[in-house]
Amino acid sequence: MSGTLTTLSADPVVGPLALIGGTAGVVTLVRRRLVTPARLLTVALTTLYGAAVLTLTLFPLQIATGDYANHASWIEKANIIPVLTIDVRTFMLNVLMIVPLGVLVPLLRRSCRWTTALGIGVTASAVIEVTQWLTNIFVSSGRTADVNDFVANGLGAVLGYWLLRGVTLVPSVAALATRCALHAESPLETARDAVDVH
Repeated sequence: MSGTLTTLSADPVVGPLALIGGTAGVVTLVRRRLVTPARLLTVALTTLYGAAVLTLTLFPLQIATGDYANHASWIEKANIIPVLTIDVRTFMLNVLMIVPLGVLVPLLRRSCRWTTALGIGVTASAVIEVTQWLTNIFVSSGRTADVNDFVANGLGAVLGYWLLRGVTLVPSVAALATRCALHAESPLETARDAVDVH
């Protein structure tokens, strides 16, 4: 057989990306004079979460060429039929994977509404799915992009947002969330304001 078949682990890619992302977060805090232990914890948790999502969704990355490659057409390397093709277990795991993102969004962004969390969740899903699809087309990664993941990830982000809103109704949790937010605005007030959907 001709061609190559190899596997790229997450470490050489995700490690440097996490270092860059974490450093950027710390530098942003320093420039805004917002450095506190709680905010540094938020940066660390966000960096670790992002690294975990990248690892789970894109790695290990199979690289196959020649006879080892999947020669199916590009359209067959994605599931483009929504709802009818949902695998319940995979759908629920995708929802759970993005819930932390919905929790983090109000801590990272000022004036965040549930629609903001939804948009960020869907955008993150688009980046992941397109990357899976392109790597499957060009290097036969074996990872199939799935339109149902957009629904699951959007739902997960919204659930995470409302979860934060719910727990911050407890004053001590609200105070902790305020200390952890990477801005001067309280995530609790932001979440409450978001009830008034225009």
